[in-house]
Amino acid sequence: MSDAVHAFIAGWNAHSPKAVREAFADDGRVTDPMIGRWISGPDIEVAVQRALDRYRDVAFTLVSITEHADRVTFEWRLDARVATPDDHRVPFVLEGCDVCRVRDGKLVELRGYFDRAAIMEQLEAVPSSAG
Repeated sequence: MSDAVHAFIAGWNAHSPKAVREAFADDGRVTDPMIGRWISGPDIEVAVQRALDRYRDVAFTLVSITEHADRVTFEWRLDARVATPDDHRVPFVLEGCDVCRVRDGKLVELRGYFDRAAIMEQLEAVPSSAG
């Protein structure tokens, strides 16, 4: 089951929306505090691309992983950079966990959990232009 998680993380680290989507079963779906609803299929790729457009140099680290029956829970850390309007890169860090159902080595359902306020605080601190 952890292979599906590793494929998901590897897709993000490759900056490949298609590879992230391929970690999911055909009927797989995902939600998190930023998405705010369930999405599936091509919408997963669109959501990943939007995130990659906003956050540069994305690098996920798998902190821990726990498997039980058809469920996998994993903690992660995201290190990235936010681009200012003049393309200055400001460090950005987010930690969270995902709870997943897995079937036949693919993610069927992924519920992402992280603190949206942590994102907003960091984005508000990004200068509108580099000084």
